[in-house]
Amino acid sequence: MGGQADRLDWTAFLEDMQDRSEFSPVVSVALGDTLSWIRAGHSDPMRLEAVYRDAEIHRKGRRARLSRNQSGLDQRANWDNDHHPRGEPLHYRWDRVQMLLRDLVGA
Repeated sequence: MGGQADRLDWTAFLEDMQDRSEFSPVVSVALGDTLSWIRAGHSDPMRLEAVYRDAEIHRKGRRARLSRNQSGLDQRANWDNDHHPRGEPLHYRWDRVQMLLRDLVGA
């Protein structure tokens, strides 16, 4: 398990993201903990629940589904898997990114 994520140079990634104001510390913690989780070979995603909850609450405030307030409880209770797509690995359309980078090389 892990594949591409396991090959990520976390230090270099953080350096690349240093000037990105939208990259909040709580999201950085969630990503770092996820990478550690992958590299340790864990399979129980509930080990990451707290950091994901903190990151979502930081990003979404009252709209956070993972929050433990009544709004979060209600949103989770109303969740219907048939009306939402299944989770899939993030892909970021790397083929498009590579094409854009190739175009920029000559600019």
